[in-house]
Amino acid sequence: MGGEYLPSYRRNEVEIVRIELDSTTSDVSSPRARPVTRKRPRIAYTLVDEYQTEYGIRPARTARPLTLGQLIMLLDGVDTNVSEREWLRHGWVLSLNQSNRTLNNGDPQPYRDFTRVSSEFYPELSKHYERLFDRWTEAYRRRDEESDE
Repeated sequence: MGGEYLPSYRRNEVEIVRIELDSTTSDVSSPRARPVTRKRPRIAYTLVDEYQTEYGIRPARTARPLTLGQLIMLLDGVDTNVSEREWLRHGWVLSLNQSNRTLNNGDPQPYRDFTRVSSEFYPELSKHYERLFDRWTEAYRRRDEESDE
């Protein structure tokens, strides 16, 4: 599995990012963009997954394509109904790793590569999240070393 159960694309819609989880069912989330025209041309953004989860994203529409920084803010600012608000402390993308670390054994190392972020339109995006996952893992390693002393 891995994306087969994502909703169909709307007319002229493209996936701008793919977020893949190393979960049992290889879950995928898909931030998408499509042009909309009413009074003025805009780009509308949605975030879909294979479970029809309702996500709040900001901005939902822009006049121009998102910059890399704006896209990161959109992804890390996703509003979702999670039971542990602490998981969102570092942003929505990292919360996917954090929630699994917390629910299982507490060791972040097995979850370092749990989430993969890629984009044909924003090639630097995966590097950003790789660095973030490295810092997240290292912070827990240091904390564990300090508590052992």
